Amino acid sequence: MHLEIYTRTYMKKKTVFWLMILVALPFVMAGCQAEEETVEFSDACYMKSFTLGSLKRVVASKTSDGKDTIQTTTFAGSLYPMSIDQKTLVIENKDSLPYGTKVNAVLTTASFEGLCFWRHEEQKDEADTIWAAYDSKDSIDFRKTVKLAVVSNKGTSRRIYTVKVNIHQTNGDSVVWENKGLVNEMADLTACRALNVNDRVVVVGQNAAGKMVSLTYQDSAWVRTATDYADVDIAGIQNFRGMLRACAPGLGVLTTTDGITWAESNAPNLDYRFVAASQNRIYGLKGGALYSTTDFVDWQEEHLDADTAMLPKSDVAGISYTQPNGMTRVLLAGTLDTESTVWSKGWSMQSNELATTWCYYTPNAVDKYRLPSLKHLTLLTYDGGVLALGGASHDGKVKPLERLFLSQDNGVTWKYHYEMPVDAALKQQAAVASNITAAKVGNHSLWIFVDNNLWSVRLNREAFEK
Repeated sequence: MHLEIYTRTYMKKKTVFWLMILVALPFVMAGCQAEEETVEFSDACYMKSFTLGSLKRVVASKTSDGKDTIQTTTFAGSLYPMSIDQKTLVIENKDSLPYGTKVNAVLTTASFEGLCFWRHEEQKDEADTIWAAYDSKDSIDFRKTVKLAVVSNKGTSRRIYTVKVNIHQTNGDSVVWENKGLVNEMADLTACRALNVNDRVVVVGQNAAGKMVSLTYQDSAWVRTATDYADVDIAGIQNFRGMLRACAPGLGVLTTTDGITWAESNAPNLDYRFVAASQNRIYGLKGGALYSTTDFVDWQEEHLDADTAMLPKSDVAGISYTQPNGMTRVLLAGTLDTESTVWSKGWSMQSNELATTWCYYTPNAVDKYRLPSLKHLTLLTYDGGVLALGGASHDGKVKPLERLFLSQDNGVTWKYHYEMPVDAALKQQAAVASNITAAKVGNHSLWIFVDNNLWSVRLNREAFEK
């Protein structure tokens, strides 16, 4: 089998040169060694590796004062490896390049057995087909699908690969806010808390009579469940082992798997305020100390590296998550007087959760990255860290939902998430709201409830395959 090579005038010199090499090489080698031995040319032909060179990215953004601007950056294409499937003969990057990457003139580095030529797939007409000899010094336009032909030195075998350079078609750094309208079913509820249990969003609040009411989003509608349970610690409801758990005076613990059917457990009457839950333990505050349990019967005091006086007193929020290194961590935050206080502990699969000591993050009086003392504090895992949102801060320095704060170091520092600026209309609603809560929907979006106004927000890159 021979690879037919056609050329136009502007490609003629380069292609003819390579054809001359191909034609003359066997004769030259044979002439030089005719008296000694017969030269055998390899029939192997395959691509060993293919790497993209430096790439440019151009995206529209805004300056700190809200003006439109264009940002141009460069990055190494090697950060996005090109996989080679020798069965399907497809070469592509499984991890798509960032939105806005320019691939009209890209230098590449290839390693192959044999000789290599390339052309664009769109060149169907034989008369227009141009196979150019591959040269790492020549740029290639990957806006169109590229064909790479690797021909054996013997000239009897070839493989034609298809090269696809994948690019995200949406800006991963852009955020989408949507006002989903009023949730009329929760118009009369106060002290609401939103959670996700078994992939369902459940909002729990209390009516004017002080009785617990829950709303479950099911089949694109809200199912409202009224109960006779009074004085339930709604702020302390936790998702523990696939069930929502609520502490109810005189009844022990109320449980539900869907927010529609609630059951009374056999747990004793409790006076613990639930604040966080891991996979194996639920945590509660009592008498100024922190405890945990696996069964709501045997409560054990937690080990702290600082005085219990530094534990949060109000607007307490907790969250448990698994870190990239496999460790499990519980983060606890809230307000003490008018300042925030943050605690955390982490353990590996080989260590004991109960024996692990809680670490108090001693604040710096001038630390600009300290978590604000937000009212209605909610903590959610998002965008590779822990996201904090809520109402106005107790010290008056932050307005309701003025900003979203992201910690990427397990609660040590909290920085304004500049890629997720809060929608102006949402800020206006939050300014006069009496309740703010939020829950994660799937892996990509957040639902934020401002009284009974529902908003969704999604950072596009959260939907990208990881």
